Amino acid sequence: VTFRYWLKKSLLNILYTWKIHRLYKMKKALNKRHYPTGTEACLCIAIRNQHDPFMHPEETIPLANKMSWSLLSLQGTHDNIWRQPERYVAVLKKSLADIY
Repeated sequence: VTFRYWLKKSLLNILYTWKIHRLYKMKKALNKRHYPTGTEACLCIAIRNQHDPFMHPEETIPLANKMSWSLLSLQGTHDNIWRQPERYVAVLKKSLADIY
């Protein structure tokens, strides 16, 4: 990871934290464990990166099973979605192609 990448990511994280009301709403929903159900969840794909400290398999696997979500585990860390978005786009494209 380059210094330029780290600096850009850090600045974006600072801007993100300034939107504290959104963070509060997200935390409130997380505490209530309010997840999409029924028809809302029919196209839900949970993608977990194998070295992501924020999505532990002990939590995500039972949750995905309970909610009937598709669960996919990819190599990488939490920030891989920003560094290698093509992998995630490919998953979405394949999923949509399978449906339609």
